[in-house]
Amino acid sequence: MAFGFSVGDIFKTIEVADRIYEKCFTKANGADVQYLQFGKEIKSLSENLSRLRKIFEDHIQVPQWRGHGHDHDIGIAISELTGDFQKTLDDCDKLLSDQSRFRRNKAGFVDNVRWWLGGTETQVKSLRERVHFHSTKIIFITKPVELKLLFEIKGAVDGLGALWAAQVGPGAGSAQAGPAPGPVPERLPFIPQHLESRFVNTLRCNTPASYQRLEDFPLKEGWDALVSHWQESTVNFVPGQYQNQKIPDETQYLNLVKCTWILHAITESSRFREMGPNSLWARSIREAEESIVNEYRRIRLGQLIPPEDDAISRLPEACFSIWMVDHDTVGLPVLADERISEEKILELVLPNPLGTRTSTLTIFRKSDNEMRIVCTTTDEQNEAFRESEGYKVNTDSTRFIPVYAVPKSRDSTVTNNVIFCNSQGQSEMEYSLGCRNDVVKFQRAMLGYKVNLDTANVVWSTYSRSFRFGKAEELGNGRIQIWQAKPFPRISSTPEKPSSPTSSSYIQSQASSLATTKLTLVASGNASEISGRGGTGLAFSSPELPVLMVYTMYNKKYTFLHLRLDREVFINDKACDCRKAGKSCRRVVIESKDKLDLKRFCARDESEKGLNTWDLARFRSPRHPSFRDLEKLSKTKYLCLEFSDMSERVEFQEKFSLVEDLRDLDYKEYHNTLSRLGRRADYCDRPKTNASGQS
Repeated sequence: MAFGFSVGDIFKTIEVADRIYEKCFTKANGADVQYLQFGKEIKSLSENLSRLRKIFEDHIQVPQWRGHGHDHDIGIAISELTGDFQKTLDDCDKLLSDQSRFRRNKAGFVDNVRWWLGGTETQVKSLRERVHFHSTKIIFITKPVELKLLFEIKGAVDGLGALWAAQVGPGAGSAQAGPAPGPVPERLPFIPQHLESRFVNTLRCNTPASYQRLEDFPLKEGWDALVSHWQESTVNFVPGQYQNQKIPDETQYLNLVKCTWILHAITESSRFREMGPNSLWARSIREAEESIVNEYRRIRLGQLIPPEDDAISRLPEACFSIWMVDHDTVGLPVLADERISEEKILELVLPNPLGTRTSTLTIFRKSDNEMRIVCTTTDEQNEAFRESEGYKVNTDSTRFIPVYAVPKSRDSTVTNNVIFCNSQGQSEMEYSLGCRNDVVKFQRAMLGYKVNLDTANVVWSTYSRSFRFGKAEELGNGRIQIWQAKPFPRISSTPEKPSSPTSSSYIQSQASSLATTKLTLVASGNASEISGRGGTGLAFSSPELPVLMVYTMYNKKYTFLHLRLDREVFINDKACDCRKAGKSCRRVVIESKDKLDLKRFCARDESEKGLNTWDLARFRSPRHPSFRDLEKLSKTKYLCLEFSDMSERVEFQEKFSLVEDLRDLDYKEYHNTLSRLGRRADYCDRPKTNASGQS
């Protein structure tokens, strides 16, 4: 479309878009997510092209529009601003016609569409981006043009009013007083010098032939770059409730700053000034500027919080590039690669019903409560095939639903599924894991606790008085786990050492810091370096206690029971028949020398209706903001567990004893460390004496 286009060209393109959507997407029941999104983009482009056609037709009927700057040929101007959407839709039509396959019912009608685009993921992603790119540019163009038409109508009405006033004399109406002054427009912020320098340095990378120097910044290529980076900016970021959920990704914020820089470069270009203030170029640039200003307004109002300058500066040079890369040469970004400020902590192979394909789930940790999950599928018979899907988890707001732990009858089949829901309880993502071992690894990655024991079909009961002579206040059947606070380390070539009573998880995590840090002050809190008047120190808290978790039903609601295994908690061997020879006792009685620290959390509604509120993330480490709201069962003195057979009871006692030993070892080392650091602090604070004995 280098020579522009007509209304007929737009009409034909709309027909192509509608035909593609009707043929390939209207029957896409149960199709892959990326396939459905592809269809939505094509449908949206068709709707935007219809708006553009109407404006084009209205423009032809308004002769006053002609002659504004270099917009004498509106077809050429719009073709440069929107790009070659005809070619993009032709490429979509060809790809879908060649690769899509249809499932038909017995009558021969299309019953379902599945995405069988084997080996074409890169092409599909590129085409989706191109379609969305055209839609975004059309929106930038059509809005100011629609406003222009309204202004032309208003101008005609004002002209009639002026003619009437001239005939009947002054004072014929208050409209002659002129329009009221509007609000002072907001201005774009200045670009920091260190960021501007990096933008300028990248202008020689993938440089278009039309660029020679900054003073003659090209319009078409600059406009394409601006819209492209705008689509990847903070405009797509939805903030959460908490402060740390209002910080967009570093690249999103950088792209917003980049759009600001490009807009300045365009408006200061000699080529832009030649177009004139009433040109279609000028109106489209003003619309883009207003959109960028709106994003900075979100920052000014505290709806968004910019990332730290240091985090922006550490981004690689490629993130600062200005020019677009040709869509036909760009490759699919590898979602399963570790990014800046992330660490890969887990990889699992997922079950896949198609024998030739392998699906891998990878978890990246960005902070204690932020993770990114990527599922990648490859095909051993087609090396070019690769599908990737990412999902971001923030355990402060994302609900982690352990479907794998839903209480079942003894004969029921247990699934290995997990579901993630948003804060409103709407299901967003589901993963089916391969085996029980993968389940506990996945859970550890999400919560920061290692599962030392996982046993199903355990009958539990609680007592506030003697369990021998009293009746159980509460009882049920469910799954139990014993947790030890031990987050996954970054994946490396060195395998993780198994836990043992002589290998403290707490001390392993603290030893290197304590050995190298010069301390003059120690304060309570999580392990971190602190500074004060006395110098630099290390703030750290007591070791995290092990936990006994019960997954069960209570009052027809999915329920968690959470028991912290502090040093007062013990198994009372005298409370059952374990001590008697020849007895096959299956019961364990847990009590405390003080009080059991037992808490409960129930789903909001009964049975399946409440499943999406059965949030295991509330028990993660570090402590969840909602942990303090859990129900405290302060009157409970005994927790009884009855296992399916004696071997399960023996295994439970062994694992219970193991975490007790690790807990006691952690606390012993913790107090020894406090004592050692206290002596060092006293020595450092002792007055120094010189050779003559004077202090």
